[in-house]
Amino acid sequence: MVALTDVQHLDLALLSSLLNVEALYFLIYSYIFGSTIYVSFIGGTIAFKALPRQQFGTLQAKSWPVHFGTTLVLDLVLLGLWTSSHPDVASAISDVKHVDVAQAHALILIALCSALNLFVVGPYTAKVWLERFRLQREEQSDEDKNLQVSPELKALNIRFGYMHAVSASVNLGVLISLIFHGLWIATYGVEKY
Repeated sequence: MVALTDVQHLDLALLSSLLNVEALYFLIYSYIFGSTIYVSFIGGTIAFKALPRQQFGTLQAKSWPVHFGTTLVLDLVLLGLWTSSHPDVASAISDVKHVDVAQAHALILIALCSALNLFVVGPYTAKVWLERFRLQREEQSDEDKNLQVSPELKALNIRFGYMHAVSASVNLGVLISLIFHGLWIATYGVEKY
């Protein structure tokens, strides 16, 4: 980090000092953390309240894969930057009490959870949602109006609820890891201390 000891004026040298790996790291981390908070708690809640159920589901089915994919790619960039600036991670990767390794493990967990939601849980949940939507159309049922639904639709609702809970739990793993890592880098920085 650049320390400002005296009152300085903005000039090209000072501005160019902003272009560094640590600044890039913080920007990428901020994007991942902000988007995770937004899609998990803000955007989804607003859309759920504002849109009919099928439109909400369509929006979620289109937006979550983008979020998980972006999180996965950018997190792998963070992991690469972290391990390159903390070379002791490779030799101590199994030492969970090693502070640099613990941060690498948090980043690995974010990547694994994002990949799990992107490639396994998310597509399966979307498949169940589409089947549910198809069956609702066939039965001309509307759960929002508390009409009777068939046993098949009830079973799909249970399966969808289960998959949604799995996806939310995996996403919670991402959020907890992001908070842990964010507190660490806010306190100790990114560069090797």
